[in-house]
Amino acid sequence: YTKTDRFGYHNSTTAEHSTIHDKSAHLNKPMSFRLLHMFTHSMFILLYELKYLSEDDLIQLTQRKINTTSSVNLYLKNHFEKDCQLVYEILDDNNTGHIWLYKLFNHTLDILHLPGILNTNANVIQFEKQFEETILFSHIESVITEIDEYKTIYIEYVRQKKLEELNDFIDELTENDQKYPLLEYLNVTNTKCTIEDFNSKLQMTIRDIDLYYPITNFILQRLNEFQNIKYLFPIVNFTNYLLQK
Repeated sequence: YTKTDRFGYHNSTTAEHSTIHDKSAHLNKPMSFRLLHMFTHSMFILLYELKYLSEDDLIQLTQRKINTTSSVNLYLKNHFEKDCQLVYEILDDNNTGHIWLYKLFNHTLDILHLPGILNTNANVIQFEKQFEETILFSHIESVITEIDEYKTIYIEYVRQKKLEELNDFIDELTENDQKYPLLEYLNVTNTKCTIEDFNSKLQMTIRDIDLYYPITNFILQRLNEFQNIKYLFPIVNFTNYLLQK
């Protein structure tokens, strides 16, 4: 990494060009980079909205990447909203991904501590590695399980105040054999396993994926290129046809 310490905001990628594969070299998972990126921009939004940073402050802080021709607030919100979208894409879950994020945020507040002041590149990298190791890896292998557990706890909490809801049975989060004895025969088994699903789960749940599955990961990262192989045979046939003419 660059050992020369730099202060300010040095994000050179616009929100429109951010992708799920963006990652710093010292981090293991793109999700770690995306969450840290989200935290950074949410912090700027908060400081700006609370008037601790002015528009001029942010223009100077961002080395004029945010200029007077574009709204500071809009620039920051575009990045934050894009981060949320990409996090859901990595999780492959647009409906309940926020539950996992809430649990991760709570864990972050409980155990994450700054290693001193983040005034050098080395300290920033140490902090980001600590975040990935203590926060992300603690939850990354149990995304689905943790979401279901969270839903179950919520249902038990709601039950203290009102009767059980039919949606809880439809979502297969609770059972009542006496009231709905045949419900088990109507339960849905999710067997969806597309390449996108497989890649998402692989990227999310396996640490050091390049170490354990280098060839699989290499192919999945370049899947769009490999999909063009199917056009090779007709191209060769057509080329041979032209050569014969």
